[in-house]
Amino acid sequence: MTEALEDAAKHAGASIFDHDYSIARTYALSMQLLSRGEEPVDERARMLFPLLACLAPGTPIDSLLTRRVAQAHGDEGDVEALALAVARLVELSLLDPARGSLDGDVVIHPIVADYVRWFVGGERFRTGLTVVVRAVNQLFPPSPEHFWQILTARADSKTELLSPAREAHARAVFSRAELLATQGERSALGIALGDLCFVRCEVDEARNYYRCALESREQSVAAQVDEDAQVDEDAQVEMLSVAHGRLGNLHLFAGQVRDALQAYQRALSLIEEQLVSDPANGRWLGRMVVHLMLVGDASRACGDTSAAMDAYGRSFDVARTC
Repeated sequence: MTEALEDAAKHAGASIFDHDYSIARTYALSMQLLSRGEEPVDERARMLFPLLACLAPGTPIDSLLTRRVAQAHGDEGDVEALALAVARLVELSLLDPARGSLDGDVVIHPIVADYVRWFVGGERFRTGLTVVVRAVNQLFPPSPEHFWQILTARADSKTELLSPAREAHARAVFSRAELLATQGERSALGIALGDLCFVRCEVDEARNYYRCALESREQSVAAQVDEDAQVDEDAQVEMLSVAHGRLGNLHLFAGQVRDALQAYQRALSLIEEQLVSDPANGRWLGRMVVHLMLVGDASRACGDTSAAMDAYGRSFDVARTC
């Protein structure tokens, strides 16, 4: 389809409306053919196509990422079955082989992706987007100290590298995830992208991602409380404390020691609130030890030796009870 669209755009005297109309008709015909298919490959292709449309258009989608997306949706089909579904979408010109990439990599044309999102509709699109955010989250390690594993090629490594294309997909999905009513998954992706920028010393960009992650998590908590839903409070507080802690690390790295101290203190307060109802929880006690040490480090950097000693002492006392 990519070649056909490019050729259509070059026709002398063709207007944007003619171009869009031809794309719409091609898309409608392809989707009609796909919807008629009754084979398992057609069913899998129908499941996969709107999910891939959530990724960055015009950017190669590798076969492993496609498999992650399918698995996040609950499809446990084998590699061959998934490859056949992708081939079916290529056959119908809904996807194109990625130029200059590995065999099996595909791209979706930007205008086609827009049509898919429009055709799928609001709620179904948001459901699919949540699945894709969850899949993209799996591309990143849990903490910054492990990011070298996805950024450095090693012959003996089984870790999947974060290619420029995968990074582009992660950033695009994060931007689109603003549409989600529940922001929990987006918050985790924001922290991962912030970590990525942090290890590259891209301070301003890392700060923006961390702040977006924090806002997303706070929105998620507020939305669930408003709906009187069953909230996994441990998970919510853990992500909030992680976001505050990451911001603190960034401020400390940038020499903004008082901002770092405030961020660490906010994270510590959240942890202490959890321990009020469950004072013997080893996981939260362990986090308290770490954040008391961070508060101590930031206090010392601010020149407040007394507060630093107090935080270090409390950390030592809590550590002895763990």
